[in-house]
Amino acid sequence: MVEYVKVDQPILIIGYDWERYGKEDLSADEQKKQQETDIKGLQIICTVHKSLEKPFTLFVLGKMLEKPHILETLLSELSFKKIRELVDLEQHAYSHVEFKKLPGRVPLTPNQIEWEVSHTRELIKNKTGYEPIGIRPPQGHYKGLQSEYEILGLLYKEGIRFISSDLRNEKEQFPSSWYDDEGNVRQPYYYDMNRFKDLIEIPTHGWNDNALKGMSRTTKVRKHTLEEEVEIHKTNIDFAVENILCYAPLFHPWATAMTDEQGYVISSILKYASKSGMRVMNYKKTYQYIISMMVTK
Repeated sequence: MVEYVKVDQPILIIGYDWERYGKEDLSADEQKKQQETDIKGLQIICTVHKSLEKPFTLFVLGKMLEKPHILETLLSELSFKKIRELVDLEQHAYSHVEFKKLPGRVPLTPNQIEWEVSHTRELIKNKTGYEPIGIRPPQGHYKGLQSEYEILGLLYKEGIRFISSDLRNEKEQFPSSWYDDEGNVRQPYYYDMNRFKDLIEIPTHGWNDNALKGMSRTTKVRKHTLEEEVEIHKTNIDFAVENILCYAPLFHPWATAMTDEQGYVISSILKYASKSGMRVMNYKKTYQYIISMMVTK
């Protein structure tokens, strides 16, 4: 059984999967469209976080950094001192192929995972100067990487110290529940302190943003209005504040760019969380905070 962490203050953990590089099997026009959408999305979220001075994590797909104009946009945003102070660059692996099997899909082999993680780490380090220690495995899974000791071991060997892979419900869909099968509240947890003493999972809660926007491939629900999205997040924030919990919603810059050019949802969530007494943190700061709690026990 995993070992959940009990925090001493409610925390909103904000992270974005930056992943639309324009797949090779698409037409040149469609590739360009996808790339421009995620470039625009990055600019929107950076504008929002810079204006509100709230930290966030960008889980970067390795292939993004091999596209010169996409990399140029990222480096342009990082040229702002305020953004460099706020953003935490972590990895989303390289090709956006999942680490574990999902229905109808073929996952990466352990050797492929090892290569993707190593290669993406070097891309991020060499292109941006950041040293990633965290990963959001593509797609995510019910219970994350629990019991996947071979994968956990190779991730740990590659310098990964926090993972955000526990993203889905028992049907491998969204939303992910606040509670696990035993009725415990899902919070950041240690996979196995005897094997990996400082390796932590930081699960997400609730809806994937593109599901609420009617664009998920695995979870088909109606398209919600931006106001409805915000109200769902407010309910989760209230629950987290009342019970002193971490709340980690799941966002994509491309989904924001396609439906919310003003960044209304993100801005509203950040403002409401701060007003409600939540501390807003990126994933790396959350990891460091949890580790510090264990050291002082």
